[in-house]
Amino acid sequence: MIFLLILAIIFVLDMLSKHIISKRIKEGQQIEVIKNKFYITHIKNKGAAYGMLSENRGLLLLSSIGSLVILSKLFFDALKNGKSSLTKASLAMVLGGGLGNIYDRIFKKEVTDFLYVKYKKAPIFNIADVFVALGITLLFVKELFSKD
Repeated sequence: MIFLLILAIIFVLDMLSKHIISKRIKEGQQIEVIKNKFYITHIKNKGAAYGMLSENRGLLLLSSIGSLVILSKLFFDALKNGKSSLTKASLAMVLGGGLGNIYDRIFKKEVTDFLYVKYKKAPIFNIADVFVALGITLLFVKELFSKD
């Protein structure tokens, strides 16, 4: 199924990108990609966005696992019940990204973040975060304009 493949590709891209960053760029190092706009900045994050819940790893892990269980149910129900391709692709993106970050939280006790867009107080994020945000946005817009 194409949507399981999308999920798997996102997970692998996320894992691969984090591995490359961890091996090639020192933690704390910042590389300017687009002058004053975009940087590769290697950090380790023990919490959620902006380090939230870093002091309460158990709650973060529990809420992450709970969210992924619910998303998995929605995803497999969408596959089984013939939901729109956009719904299935959006859920695959969110689930693929979510699995990437939860894998790190469980097995590495921290998440590798490295993408930084210099804008006010923007967080440093990773490939998983990009797909989670993109999937949620697409699903929201689809539901907003859906005539179902």
